[in-house]
Amino acid sequence: MATKVATSSGGSDARERDRYAYWHEVICRFYARAEAHRNDRDQPFFADFERRVLGTLTISDIRCAALRYDRRSTDLRLDPNEDFLLTLMLDGQACLEQDGRLAMQNPGDMVLYSAAHRFDYNFIKPYRILLVRIPRRTLLSRLPDAERMTAVALGSDSYIGSMAARLMRSASTMPNHEETGPAAKVGTSMLELISAAFEVDVADRRDLRDRQAALLHRAKEFMQTRLDDPDLEVESIANSLHVSQSTLSRAFASEGNTVMRYLWKLRLDAGHMALQEGRVSRVVDIALGCGFVSASHFSRMFKDTYGVLPHTLLRGNAAPD
Repeated sequence: MATKVATSSGGSDARERDRYAYWHEVICRFYARAEAHRNDRDQPFFADFERRVLGTLTISDIRCAALRYDRRSTDLRLDPNEDFLLTLMLDGQACLEQDGRLAMQNPGDMVLYSAAHRFDYNFIKPYRILLVRIPRRTLLSRLPDAERMTAVALGSDSYIGSMAARLMRSASTMPNHEETGPAAKVGTSMLELISAAFEVDVADRRDLRDRQAALLHRAKEFMQTRLDDPDLEVESIANSLHVSQSTLSRAFASEGNTVMRYLWKLRLDAGHMALQEGRVSRVVDIALGCGFVSASHFSRMFKDTYGVLPHTLLRGNAAPD
C-alpha cells in the first residue's frame, strides 16, 4: 500500500501558507507531532512524500525544503506516540539532538530517534530522506538498548548499515501488491538489518567510550597519588594499569589531551596550591614534592603556565616583620 502527498512550489502567498500548514499536518499525522520552523523563508516552500506499508513498519521517501522539527513537552502530552523513527539521508544535511546527544547527519548516514522523548531535528538545507517508522515494542524486542542509541550517526562505512540502506532504497520503490505478505517480509528483513547494524556499530562505539572513561578515571587517580615520583612516565603508568601505552594514549586523546600533558598539569596545579596555602617555605621542596627533578625546571614551567615565578608567591606568603 502506498500513499502519495505533494505540495506545489508555485502560487500565491496564501497558497504558500496553506502548503506549509498542510505539510505540518501530514508530519503530525504520519510520524510525530512537532512544531516545524522554516529555515529558508525567502524560498518557495515545497514538500512531497511517498509512503509504503511494510507489515508493522512504514517507509517514506520525503523531499522537503529546509525545516527544523521541534518536539517538546506539549507535543508529548497531545500526541502520546512512543514509536521509533529512523532516517537515511539521501540528500542534504541535518543535526539531530535528543537526550543530551547530538548527531550531525550527512548523505549516507542513518540516525535513530524516539517519539517518546523530546527532540530537535534541524534540516539545514533542502533535503531528501527515507524515513522508517518502527513500533516501539517491535524494535525493543530486537534492540533492547535502542533508547541509548538515539541521536548517534551511523555512517556509510558501516558494513551492515550499508546493507540496510540498500534494502531501504529498494523497499521505498517496490511495486504495490494486493497481498500484504511480501511487503511484511521485506519489512521484517529491513528491521533485522537495522537492528544488527546499530547493535554492532553503535553499541561497540558506546562500549569503547565507556571503557575509555573507566580507564581515564583509573589513570588520573593513579597519577594523583604518585605526583612525587620523577620517574612516572607513560610506560610505567600503562604497566601499572595493565594496559598498553597506545590504549592509554588513545583514552587521553579522546578528550583532546596526552598522558604527560595531563600529568604535568597535575604537578603544576599541586605546586600552585601548595604555594597559595603557604604549606612550604622553599621552592625546591615544592618542586621535588611534585615530581620535578629541579627547582629551575619547576620555576620555568610555573612561569609559562601562571605568568609569575613561584618565588613571587612564596614572598607574598612570608609573614611581615
